[in-house]
Amino acid sequence: MLQSMMDQLDAAVYRHGPSNVAQNAKLWDLYAKEHQKHPTWLSQMAAAVGQDASALPHIGCEWSDAGSLQQVLHEWLLPHLPSRGAVAEIACGGGRITSFIAPQLLQGAADASAMRLVATDVSSVMLAAASVAAHSAMGAQDVPQDALQFHHTPSGTGREWSKCIQSALGSPPIPFSLVVCFDAMVHMDLHVQRDYITAIAQQLAPGGMCLLTTADMTSPLGWRRFQGQSRSTVAGFVWSTPAATRHMLVQAGLRVVRESSPVQGERLPTGNLYLDRDYVVLAQKPTEPAPES
Repeated sequence: MLQSMMDQLDAAVYRHGPSNVAQNAKLWDLYAKEHQKHPTWLSQMAAAVGQDASALPHIGCEWSDAGSLQQVLHEWLLPHLPSRGAVAEIACGGGRITSFIAPQLLQGAADASAMRLVATDVSSVMLAAASVAAHSAMGAQDVPQDALQFHHTPSGTGREWSKCIQSALGSPPIPFSLVVCFDAMVHMDLHVQRDYITAIAQQLAPGGMCLLTTADMTSPLGWRRFQGQSRSTVAGFVWSTPAATRHMLVQAGLRVVRESSPVQGERLPTGNLYLDRDYVVLAQKPTEPAPES
């Protein structure tokens, strides 16, 4: 479905190098621009997951059925939105997750003036769309100044992200209680994933949580999609396993507290695209340092 776009953007094909960040930035800039034109590939993509392309509320809603997304957001994300502290979203895209978090965070905030939602992305065009989506979702609510922040992170590194969010927290800084990177690490190579996971662990407050999703080639739906790719491209997935993601989290000093279970053997699928295809994981920063071995 994305072949017409890829023909325009041969440079986006994954090539071996330090990372695939530059290719991601180019592709998602173009994706956001083309999305506004309602191309044929968008209608086909939306129809494949039971969506109407003419009625999509945000860029990215065509990537899954609405039920799968809402179930994960309400069961895995919503219970961990803090009443105090800041929330960061890495690779926010066109704002489909940001627009869910923003009104919920403000409504549940114990002190709205201390609320922060800091969204970042390597694509400036996607980031602009996310800002519009989030502010639209807030409606008539009175949003404190600096409560919603959108920052372009063109280098796509954990170090750049860390500096960006630190500057967004003000003085005295508001601790980050939750970091979300949903349906985005599936397009990042493993070294970029590790870079972000390390930075997340450093920036989270003790007891803080992160919600991540990665592409799981060991799940039946993941394996089927993996077999359909002849090579890695930014329009496809960068494949991993739950064990690899879990290892990176543990090495960064985070503790896995909840994870999805791939459909195996005679277990029936859940019917949720993300839970049946991807690895969905919640990890927490310990409240006390790990003892030295």
